[in-house]
Amino acid sequence: MIYLAHMACLGIIVMWTCLNVSEGQGRVNKQTKTRGNNASAWKNKESYLKFIVPSTIDAVHILSELGDPIFSSKEGVSIQSLQDNTATLSILFTSVDSYPENMRQMFRYSYCQIIPLAKKPESKIKHAISCNLENLRNFDTLIRLTHAVEFINKNMRNDWAFMKLLSRIEREPAKVLAEAKPNVEDDHISEHLSYLLVFLLAHESWHLQHTTTSSFADSANSEFENSSSDLLSKITCRNYDEFARRGKKFEMALDLIPLSEEGVTNDPTELKYFVTTRAIWQQEIEADKYAASVMARLILTLRERGLAEQYVQRAFSETLQHFGILALSLWHSRLRPFAERYCSKYAGEDFYLTRCMCKEKKKYSEVLSLFGATHPPIVLRMYSAANELIHKLGIDKDVNKVFPGRSPDLVTAVNWFKIIDAITDVPLKLSMPECLRMPDVVASGGNIVQIFPDLAGIVGDKGSANYPGYPADEGSFMSNCLSRSLTTKKAKQK
Repeated sequence: MIYLAHMACLGIIVMWTCLNVSEGQGRVNKQTKTRGNNASAWKNKESYLKFIVPSTIDAVHILSELGDPIFSSKEGVSIQSLQDNTATLSILFTSVDSYPENMRQMFRYSYCQIIPLAKKPESKIKHAISCNLENLRNFDTLIRLTHAVEFINKNMRNDWAFMKLLSRIEREPAKVLAEAKPNVEDDHISEHLSYLLVFLLAHESWHLQHTTTSSFADSANSEFENSSSDLLSKITCRNYDEFARRGKKFEMALDLIPLSEEGVTNDPTELKYFVTTRAIWQQEIEADKYAASVMARLILTLRERGLAEQYVQRAFSETLQHFGILALSLWHSRLRPFAERYCSKYAGEDFYLTRCMCKEKKKYSEVLSLFGATHPPIVLRMYSAANELIHKLGIDKDVNKVFPGRSPDLVTAVNWFKIIDAITDVPLKLSMPECLRMPDVVASGGNIVQIFPDLAGIVGDKGSANYPGYPADEGSFMSNCLSRSLTTKKAKQK
């Protein structure tokens, strides 16, 4: 079994509390505030909001001290308020059901986004960052569950089990935690949330610095669900080509296609959408890169300030864990409706997607809705963020120089990177048939045999020793798929 949790919290965040907050509306200034221990904070939205505000304040302090130009502004930051005569930026925590109905689908798969504000004479606030309170609470719950080893291993034994767990967390988080009984202190969770919010707010800071507005989201093509297959196909291929641009591709892949040279469509309306979303796509890539570099700077600053090596390694490990949970939770939430609709026959099985896509090749034409026009797939984004973090720290050149001595947290970091690396192959393989000019073969039920990674190949005991995420008996999966395909073909010929 893979171990995904961390050592007990010993207070890394305390080094950042030279600045604190006022009690009033949550504006950051130089007064003091102590943090209590609220073990039931996740039971309802109102109490969870109170729980997450101190972590938000810590994140703002960290970004300020790291020199982020948005958060080091003298005007200050307001939290959960738009009525402030001194702050120019507000951070809001919002529920999905409070959004206009036509925006809920996008916000449902978003963690944070910049929202436009109407100018009001009574307030100096120019910008607001809206963060999804439900998604943050779900993230919190998943972090807690990694400290209930038996429970999390059982519920991450394969992809289907994990999708079921995500569904339960959305519906009944208190019941899930009561069942799991995780052994973790609230202060440790607060530390996780502070680091996560540093990353998320840094992403939005990049947009504010460059006067663009977008969201940290896993965005689907909801605006063009009924559009021509040509547009949806090309958007899917934008996603597929991005894997190669990030260094992820298979031997049969075509030559790397620069984003500026991707295919276009002849419809004027769709062409405008295509060009506009291409610009947003590039902005999201740059914002992710900036946020990952901020996390690297944070970890290096911890070392420069003389923090013990085990805490430096823990900060690195927690960051990779956050990337992993963001990737897994958003991607599997997006994939779950597809799986329940088209793959229910294989519910609960290890490597269900391999079995499902082999049996019904035409299902590849249904995956187009999984790929967005404005953001690369979330697992690819977190894979890239992890690699950017590793590069900025210099781990890709000499890990022993960067991290002398190996703590248990470093082992945890390696395990989470393996998960991210393996799961990244899933959207890559789902988009590949459409973009290697194979749709005719797909539509006719031709022989496409692909083995998809699954958590059963990482957390479970059925994985390959050499290829994390893949089954140890990969050959038998391929043989079974081929034999089923041949049987189906013969039946149709009769």
